[in-house]
Amino acid sequence: MDKMEEKMKGTAADNALAEIFVGKMKTYIKCINIDFESSRLEDFWDLQLNVSGCKSLKESLDNYIDVEILEGENQYQAEGLGMQDAKKGVIFESFPQVLHLQLKRFEYDFVRDMMVKVNDRYEFPESFDASPYLSETADKSEPYIYNLHGVLVHSGDMNAGHYYSFLKPTKDSPFFKFDDDRVTRATKREALDENFGGDYNVNGTNGMKVQNPFTRQWSTKRSMSAYMLVYIRESRLDKILPPAETIQPPPHLPKRLAEERAALEKRRKEREEAHLYMNVQVATEAQFKEYQGFDLVDWKDTDEEGNPAASKTLKVLRASTLTDFVKTSAERFGVEADMMRPWVMVNRQNGTIRPDHALGMMNMTLEEANAKFSTRQATFRLFIEQAKSRDDAGQPVFAPQQSDSPVSSPSEKDKPILIFFKYFDVEKQELKGAGHAYMYQSDKVQDLAQPILDIMGWAPGQSLRLFEVCWPWLQDILLS
Repeated sequence: MDKMEEKMKGTAADNALAEIFVGKMKTYIKCINIDFESSRLEDFWDLQLNVSGCKSLKESLDNYIDVEILEGENQYQAEGLGMQDAKKGVIFESFPQVLHLQLKRFEYDFVRDMMVKVNDRYEFPESFDASPYLSETADKSEPYIYNLHGVLVHSGDMNAGHYYSFLKPTKDSPFFKFDDDRVTRATKREALDENFGGDYNVNGTNGMKVQNPFTRQWSTKRSMSAYMLVYIRESRLDKILPPAETIQPPPHLPKRLAEERAALEKRRKEREEAHLYMNVQVATEAQFKEYQGFDLVDWKDTDEEGNPAASKTLKVLRASTLTDFVKTSAERFGVEADMMRPWVMVNRQNGTIRPDHALGMMNMTLEEANAKFSTRQATFRLFIEQAKSRDDAGQPVFAPQQSDSPVSSPSEKDKPILIFFKYFDVEKQELKGAGHAYMYQSDKVQDLAQPILDIMGWAPGQSLRLFEVCWPWLQDILLS
């Protein structure tokens, strides 16, 4: 209710809930021998009524407004008037249009030291007059006759049970039973008499034992009983439950319902077709340059909007080819498809995730590529390399690679290898990706200087200190 009220503030429906469901009660202490009264006016959304010790709704309401006499040692300290005999109690100033009565069917048993359900017989009428419970100053210009329109039932005990309800959805309709997804027409006896609680009565005989369907225990007490009653003020019935043909739904509601149905249908279709799709985690040099850490990118974080270094997860058909996948990725990243080349990422023994080799058989399906080249992790991981330029023939320039063969293949020791560079900013204390370059395995460590200077835009002669990331927690100095 609080959240609904908050959403309705400042709209045409502002305060609508309070006008329907809120009544007012006065808690008072009134001196008997002098003219002095202390009182406080309070709002209420529902009333909690005693069941123990009360046989009917009338007795509960009488008990609620019962007056306590404060006298003797229990006299009231009237402000400035000393100790006085007084009356203490509660009286109602108004009742809401829709009155919710919470029946205290569950209470603490001090003897058994546990919560128990009260299955005593408790009768409630189809209609009643609430005016006897109003104060003398209350507005009684309109009758306070209330008709029963809802009975909420609990069947079972404290340990196990089931909830269902009986409702009259319109002014003159019969009761209907709402039990999970089943809605059936009900008789007045089913809605009222059978939910009074108390002993089972079969052919006029009390005391017959019946097995509780939830606890499997035999008892003479009914396991089903009403725990909440909903009454509507008779004079306001036409306003609270107007004829269906007079109610015009808000213009946005059909659209909202259509969107919800479409979303539900989409989720259903996704579940049915889940076996046809697979997730592919994709990283590019853009994520590498944003990532502050010792791996290439943040593979664990999938919050693409909140973390620019997070890899991107694409849901694709297993049967789609690498060519189709590259085209889809190119549209997402805003790059020409032929300027992109996918690399298989593998888990290494040192705890890092690194590109293993470029994929050249572009007519292979993603499922085949995952089965043949990945390291059997839950998600197929790819690094998308982007060519920096084209040659004279207009073809993208990538370093030569033997298609679908690991870079560590001993058959070609001098082919280019892909090396990634990270730069540690001493002043900002930040470690970020800088770029990548191809080097031959026969090159020396000092040969790395020129590609680094080109990537960073530094002048020749800049002193460098190089480290190799051997493990996520260990770096080995290469050149100083």
